Amino acid sequence: MAGDRTNAQADFWWDPGGNLVVRFTCGEEDIHLAASKVSGKEIKESDLDEFSDFIADTLFEWMVEGIDDIPSSIYATSD
Repeated sequence: MAGDRTNAQADFWWDPGGNLVVRFTCGEEDIHLAASKVSGKEIKESDLDEFSDFIADTLFEWMVEGIDDIPSSIYATSD
């Protein structure tokens, strides 16, 4: 079934250039984003536990708000 909300996931990794990339997938929807702190600073390996929690919350928000909309928490205004 297209848009199956039971098969949602989020993955993140560093690309070859050292940028942190996030991919949200649910059904046939797929969103790729470069990740950084609101300040524009890079997310460091020491930040990954907190970042992982943020990603889990954002994935949940995406499923609740509807997978055809980008989660509003992606546009956060503070670190």
